[in-house]
This record gives sequence, C-alpha cells and structure tokens, in this order.
Amino acid sequence: MLDIALSRRCPLSKLISAPHLSSDHNPIAGKLLLRPSNVVPKTILNYKQANWKRYKSLLEDSPLPTHAPSSAIEIDRALTYLEDTIHDAASQAIPLLKRPSHPLILPTSLLHTLTLKNYYRRRYQRTRLPIFLHVARMLTQSFLTNLQVVQNAKWHSFLRSLHPQKSPFWKITKYFTSSSKSIPPLISNNTQIYLTAEKAEKIAEQFEHSHNLTLNLSSPHHTQVVYHTVQKHLSPPHPQTPLYNPTSPAGNTSIHSKTQAQNSPRN
Repeated sequence: MLDIALSRRCPLSKLISAPHLSSDHNPIAGKLLLRPSNVVPKTILNYKQANWKRYKSLLEDSPLPTHAPSSAIEIDRALTYLEDTIHDAASQAIPLLKRPSHPLILPTSLLHTLTLKNYYRRRYQRTRLPIFLHVARMLTQSFLTNLQVVQNAKWHSFLRSLHPQKSPFWKITKYFTSSSKSIPPLISNNTQIYLTAEKAEKIAEQFEHSHNLTLNLSSPHHTQVVYHTVQKHLSPPHPQTPLYNPTSPAGNTSIHSKTQAQNSPRN
C-alpha cells in the first residue's frame, strides 16, 4: 500500500522522524491523504539568472544556532532551520523559470494512443515478439501524424494572433530572417535520414539490436560462457618453457678454469 502511494504520488503530510528508539534508525510517521487535494505545481529555479553574491550574503547574514544540538530532537530542529534558511535565500536570490504561457494540450484520443504505443513497445522489449514491434510502430506513426496536426493547428492560431504593433510579431520575424543552422543527416546502411522521427526510430532499433536479453539464466550457452570465463581467470597459469638451458655448477667451474687471467691496461 505504501509503495503504491509513493509511486503514484499520493498526497502525504509532512514526514516526521520519531526518535522513540535507541537505535540510529528512527521510525518515520506521516499521514496518507486519501481525499483529493490541490496539487501545487513544482517550481523550477532559473540558475542561469541567479544572483550568487546575494545568495551568499543572505546565508552569511542568517543567525546561527547558539549551541550545538545534543539530542535527536534538537538535531531535527537544526536541520529544519537550515533547510528553511537555504530555501528563503534561494527564493530571494534565484528567480523562477518561466513556464510557457500556452502549453500544447493533447486531446484525449492522442493521449490514449501514446499510452498504447508505450505499452506495446515495452511488451516487445520483454518478449521480442515481432507482432508487438509491428503494432508499436503503427501506433507511433499514427501518434506522430496526429501530433503534427495538433501542432500545426496551434501554430496557425498563434500566427493569426500576431500584430505588427506587438513584440511577438518582431520576435518571430527575427527568427525567420536569421540564418538557420543545418542539422546533418543520420547515415545508416548508406542511406541518409533527415526526419527527426526516423532518426529516433533508427537509434532505438540500434539499441535494441545491441542489447540481447537472457530470458533463461540456466541456458547451456550462458552456463558455458560463465564456466569458461571463470576457468580462464581462476586456473593457474601454465609454466612457460625457458628459451635457454641454465648452466650447471660443474660447467661453470670448467669454464672458469679455462679462462686466462688478463691484466688491466695501463696508462
């Protein structure tokens, strides 16, 4: 129940650490809100426009605790105070990232198509049956075609709302009159691919062919590969045959007796 609530982002109350045990692993207490509540959209900070000098000065000017915490409750209070201080400094020195004023809203039928496409794509990745791959490709093509229609309708509505006396008109004009950067095509089997959807499909196929799933871990092939790998690393190395024969002590004595002593050269 708890795993489903956390994975589905069910609304929860603030989690509180209950230091009732002598261990360092304290239980966590919280309330699971089953009634629907208004979900606050997640705020995203724009770190590119942050004023780091102001952020640093706000942290330095914030008062510090007068004494070191000595109990688990005081440690939790100190951590809460430190977290609130960082959040307050970030809210004053780092602006929020502006969301698009007119996001693209997909119709319900297109969302259902997207769900089915992802479902059959995952089924193919797990089973490797060609029928699931064929259905996933058909749904992908249908989704991209309908998505293009929705995007064109929204773009047409946006262009009709432009006026020469408003700034969005001149922003669009500057974008179309500036020099565009050409994106090189993707080459696969001596064929050049230009469309973004076809590039993504080709890259996905390459990943699928590069990764082979082992459905049965006790297959003969898998067992043989593991056995040879382990034997290769654990078996003792074979002693190499020396390229020369060492001289015996008796041979060294014979060679030394035949060698004549020579005087060192004089200056």
